[in-house]
Formats: sequence, C-alpha cells, structure tokens
Amino acid sequence: MTRTNIDLRKLRHVIEVGRAGSFTTASQTLHLSQPALTRSIKEVEDTVGMQLFQRQPRGVVLTEAGRIFTSHAQKVLDSMELLLAGTNDFRELKTGGLRIGVAPTVYLGFVRPSIGKLVNRHPGLRIDVTTGVSETLVPKLLSADIDVLVGSLRSFTRWPDIETTSLIELEYAFMVRFGHPLLEHSSISATDLLSYPLLLPASIDPMYTDLAEIYARNKLPPMSVHYSVDDFETLKTVLAQTNAFSSALAVNSSFKPLSKHFEILRDVIDMPTQAVGIATARSTLPTPAMQEFCNQLKLDLGGR
Repeated sequence: MTRTNIDLRKLRHVIEVGRAGSFTTASQTLHLSQPALTRSIKEVEDTVGMQLFQRQPRGVVLTEAGRIFTSHAQKVLDSMELLLAGTNDFRELKTGGLRIGVAPTVYLGFVRPSIGKLVNRHPGLRIDVTTGVSETLVPKLLSADIDVLVGSLRSFTRWPDIETTSLIELEYAFMVRFGHPLLEHSSISATDLLSYPLLLPASIDPMYTDLAEIYARNKLPPMSVHYSVDDFETLKTVLAQTNAFSSALAVNSSFKPLSKHFEILRDVIDMPTQAVGIATARSTLPTPAMQEFCNQLKLDLGGR
C-alpha cells in the first residue's frame, strides 16, 4: 500500500523544481541547499513509488507521472491557501457571522450603539438580531441558534447552563407624558401613580414580578397591564397619547433623551435593581465575533 505522508513543504519543492527545470535554480528560489532539495525530491519519489523527474544534461524535466503529480499538488496547495485565508478572514472578522439575541426587546436601545460600531469596523461580518423574551431566547442560546444573549440579568438566573456577565445596573424611574394629571399633585405617592393605566413591554421579566408585589403591598387590585408594547417607538407614541405610565430605564440618572419627551418620576416607587447582562452557553466556544461584540458592550455599558 502506497504511503501518503508527504508534507506541504515537499509538495512545494516538487512544484518549484518542475517550474524551474533545474535543482540549482529551484534551491535558490526556495532558499534551500541543493543537497537538501535533492533529498526532499527523492523522498517524495520513494513515497509515491514513481520517478517524477527525468534528469538531462542541462537540468530536469517532469515525467508523465511528474506532470500528473504536480498538477494535483498545485490544487492541494491552492486549497490550503484558500483554507488558511478563510481562517484568517474569520479570525479578523472579514467574514463569518454573529447571531445576537436581546431580551426584552426594549433593551435593544442599550445594544444598538455597540452593534453599530461592530458593523462599521467589520462590514463583511453578517449580523442577525433576534428580540423577544428570555423564556424563548435562552433555549435558542442553549441550542446554538443564537450566539450571545443580552438582557435582564436577573431573568437569566434560572438556567444553570449559561454563563452570565453583568454589564451595568440601570437607573430606574417611571415616566408619563407632559401635562399628565399626576403632575398637578404637589407630592406623588405610589398609590397615586399605580392608579393610572400601566404600559409595559410585552415580556415576562423580573420587572413584572417586582411591580405585582408593589401593587399587592399597596393593597391595590392585582396588577393589570393596560398597554403591552415591545417596540419602543410605539411605546412612546402610546404614552404620549394617554394617561398611562411606564417604566423608564436608563444608563445614567439624567434619563436622556427620555427626559426631552416625557416627565421622569424618580423616587416614587422603590424598585429592586435592574441590570443588563450578557449570557452565553457554557457548551459554546466563543468566536472572535462574539468576543469583540462582548468587549464592545462592556466598554459601552460597563465602562460608563
């Protein structure tokens, strides 16, 4: 049985000798001594069991077997170069893709700047963003249908098979439209606020549980979400046209740019900490795209 343990270096030696028609010229091109090149070619010929070159007074020419061998050897080297180029492109984010999940959907606003920077630096990288709720997206993360999930850190704690990283604790308040009847009060209590229609993102989130407990603590009827909206632009439209109130989450206490469009009600209700975090599956090896996106998020959010 013919052995096939010929390394790529020796394939290049055969191709270069065939191209140059001379061991002397090929050895100079390859920066290899002529005796070493001669031994390399002999080892290849011994391995394939055929003579690849016919020696002549002024050099060498390929035999028929040699022509067939070099033709296939060139294809092998070309394929290897493509393989290495593709691997390098993947490592340098010139190609490949990244599937990002965001839960709940309204957290997309915290992620959008980092995605923008990523696609600006790496236009060849394919980006797919899926929004929804943790109950839907964490299983997708665990089944490798998405690569990284950004969302409410507390909602990730029920799954032991994911790794989480905290990015930032959000500032929490409530917001109502300018001219809202509440603003006529000299002091606004939790009961005052909770008596108005509630507008929240359409997601199952720790925020729901926190608010439900506050309704019960204030001896109010069970919490009922009057308007359930995931798209933030639609949420703002509904809020501006009604007497509803909604939660307001921001990365800093100024609540910009929300404060330009709505009245921000601070310290009316004491809510537990809401934090943004990154989740990845323990079984998934991080790709260069995942690492860069996570690092960018940490810089944009955690670095504030």
